[in-house]
Amino acid sequence: MSFLNATLIFGSLAAIIPIVLHLIARREPRKVVFPSVAFLTRRVDSHRSRMRVRRWWLLALRIAAVAALAFALARPAIHQSLSLTWLTIGLVGAAGLALLVMASIAISKGQSRNVSVGLVSGAAAALLFAGVWGAYTYASGPAVSLDTTDPVALAIVLDNSPTSALRSTGDGRSSGDQVTRMQEVAAWMVSRLPATSRVAVLDRSSAPAVFSLDVGGAISKIEQTSVRQVVQPITQRVDAAARLLRTSDLTNRQILIITDLATSTWGDSVSEVAADDTYAADPPIGVTVYDVGAIDATNRHLSMPRIADATPPMGTPVPITATLSQQTIGQVGPADAGDQAAVESSGGGRTVTVELELFERAPSLPVVRDGKVVYPAARSVDRTSVRLIPGSSSDLLLTIPSLSLGVHHGRIRLTGNDSMPLDDARYFSVSVLPPASVLLVSDDTDEAAAIAKVITVSATIADDANAEFQVERIGHGDLRVARLSDYDAIVLLDPPIAVLSDPTIAEYVAGGGGVLVSLGPAAGDTALESTFMPPLVLRWRVPDEGTFLQASRTRHPVTEAVSEDTPWSDFWVHQYWQVSPAPGDRVLMRYAGTDHPALIGRRVAIPPKSGDVPADSDPAGLPAAGSETGGSVLVLTTPVPALAKSTRSWNELFGTDPWPAFVLIRQSIEFLTGRSQNGAMTLVGRPYAVRVPDANADAETGAAESSNIALGTNTGTIAGTNAGGGPGSTDVGPAAVDASLATRSTRLQVFPPDGRLPVPLDKAAAADSVVVADVSVAGTYWVRGSSPGLGFSANLPDNAFNFDRVDADRLDQVLGADRYQLATTRDEIEMSDQRSASRVSLHSPAMLLALIVFLLEQVLGNRFYRTSSRKSQPAAV
Repeated sequence: MSFLNATLIFGSLAAIIPIVLHLIARREPRKVVFPSVAFLTRRVDSHRSRMRVRRWWLLALRIAAVAALAFALARPAIHQSLSLTWLTIGLVGAAGLALLVMASIAISKGQSRNVSVGLVSGAAAALLFAGVWGAYTYASGPAVSLDTTDPVALAIVLDNSPTSALRSTGDGRSSGDQVTRMQEVAAWMVSRLPATSRVAVLDRSSAPAVFSLDVGGAISKIEQTSVRQVVQPITQRVDAAARLLRTSDLTNRQILIITDLATSTWGDSVSEVAADDTYAADPPIGVTVYDVGAIDATNRHLSMPRIADATPPMGTPVPITATLSQQTIGQVGPADAGDQAAVESSGGGRTVTVELELFERAPSLPVVRDGKVVYPAARSVDRTSVRLIPGSSSDLLLTIPSLSLGVHHGRIRLTGNDSMPLDDARYFSVSVLPPASVLLVSDDTDEAAAIAKVITVSATIADDANAEFQVERIGHGDLRVARLSDYDAIVLLDPPIAVLSDPTIAEYVAGGGGVLVSLGPAAGDTALESTFMPPLVLRWRVPDEGTFLQASRTRHPVTEAVSEDTPWSDFWVHQYWQVSPAPGDRVLMRYAGTDHPALIGRRVAIPPKSGDVPADSDPAGLPAAGSETGGSVLVLTTPVPALAKSTRSWNELFGTDPWPAFVLIRQSIEFLTGRSQNGAMTLVGRPYAVRVPDANADAETGAAESSNIALGTNTGTIAGTNAGGGPGSTDVGPAAVDASLATRSTRLQVFPPDGRLPVPLDKAAAADSVVVADVSVAGTYWVRGSSPGLGFSANLPDNAFNFDRVDADRLDQVLGADRYQLATTRDEIEMSDQRSASRVSLHSPAMLLALIVFLLEQVLGNRFYRTSSRKSQPAAV
């Protein structure tokens, strides 16, 4: 047993006071016996023994009350392993006191001497046994760790996720956002620890867990904690804290998790790390989850923007949509739909204004001036207003005006203040590209015109100079004389076997071009030998009604728009070619009821030299995912649009209202021309590859040609060598110049949106993109050093703002049942974080014992003095 305040045990010496009072009270006054009351003497003598017993019990209770109070104030604590032992000792002591009470009753009632002596002897034996056993246990038992005197190894995990940026709208508590309240609790906890404690402060970042040098350093780190938009799973941070505490030589190890219990943090937590096993290992680590509680707030939330075309043609307005919703947090909204309708009918709610802004394309901005970053200004180009009530939402439709060529950045912004500022603005980027040229190869003019309408969405082929695609049609016989390098994509409608075996198309694809092949009856039955096409197996005729297309890859850019809720079963396919895909091919669509591919995607690499396999290729000669070499091929094993006499019986894809086939063809062309991959939008936390146009390509080419002419005469030397080709001279030929240009890099600067200084970034001459790895906040990231306006936009996902609170069952799943303590007040943190896993406090039972002894003393004292006064009245008379 140990005492938190051992010096207060000496307070039991105050028990001398009732003894002194008792001795003073025993002084009897001078007796005067009157003859008229002499007959009462015998009656008083018969009650004298009973009064004497009451005096001694009253004295004992007064002494016990003082001693019990001093014992309770000393805050005793016992070791957990000795809790049963001390309970037994207490029961033996209680039995001794019970025997002593029985003995006093026997004496007061004049029972036989044997009974009284036996009860007194039993009481003395029990009390003596309890005292000796307690003294032995106190002296030989294990020591108990007391937190206010012994140092503590404490790891504080601050849940500074995006939901911690929520601000209160007047809930009667301290002002500020949730992360400020977390800081206050953490600083208060650290300030109460002993100076020799080891404290580590962790947030939701990926920073390594380390102990602070001292308490002041821990408080400073707490004050520097801010809301983070890119966070690690809470289980990983708890595991890191537990592993750090394992390295400490202090026996009292605690983890304090300060959180708002938002579903976005705990609801989607994946137990990648067995955190409960980490801190539950021997010796266990105490874990406390402090809930800062829900606050009363109203949040207006903007969803992710949806752009109709992220790569529109020049001079074309683009619609952009988003959803605006309003939710109440910590408050009670309308009870049902009737109440909500009543609010709407009465004109309730609040009018919210949403603005669409575009950033100016200033070639000299952003720039650092006087140590601060100056960004391009934003101008409003569209605006709308909606009326919202709690729990409702509204779809927003805004329009991006016609833009010039290049990358343009903007944002959708709510006007006014809100409880959650992180979702009041959403950012977007639009890449306006020049028209892509598409070569349409077909012998049937009607089918070519139908596909051209799908591609250009216009009545004729190439009738608009600002159209997104410029389509040119030729026949299969003219393919050999066409200059394929002038086109971004080629569409082959029902090509014959000679076209599929043409090596010029294979060279075009290997050089980075895109080809869409729609197989039909013209392929014939001759064996196909092609480097860009999968082998043909046989021609299938489907019996009965036929089959239809089914998407097998729903997240591919080609099939993403036609994967869900698309009525492909209304468009039957009666004939198709069965092909044999290679291991590296991607089967995007299949025929229903079969495993036959319907749409195949293939990447074709540059042919290796002398049998060498490129480093980024697999053994099949196909480039790995993300390879920049080679082009793409899409093979549709049934003809489109199937309007000719020879193809009409193959399928009904272009039947009544054939919008699924239209979308499929359109998405395929955008994928092959690279327009679907030029979207400049991403999510926070994901690295982004920025395509950088080589603005100095022409200059470098001219410099290389002039260098080749000059250095080809073997007169040039490297600095520091002799001219003339003698010893020490070095000839620099065209190969050396090409190698020098290949290794030349371009210095770029990345400007984050949060005002940080730009980060330098080098782009190799051979690369067409640079990767920005640090995408830690939402906003527009500007890349300077190439064309104006280069960059991209990043947004937080919608599920990052889920303010629903999890219950204890979810915490049990993440942290382990009975492995943590949930606290909602600071006093509970004191009890949980400063408790030792091997300590049992007796402070509360001791205070209860002192209260019981005091009440007994009051009851007995009142009865004793009332009885004494009654018995003394006849004598006084």
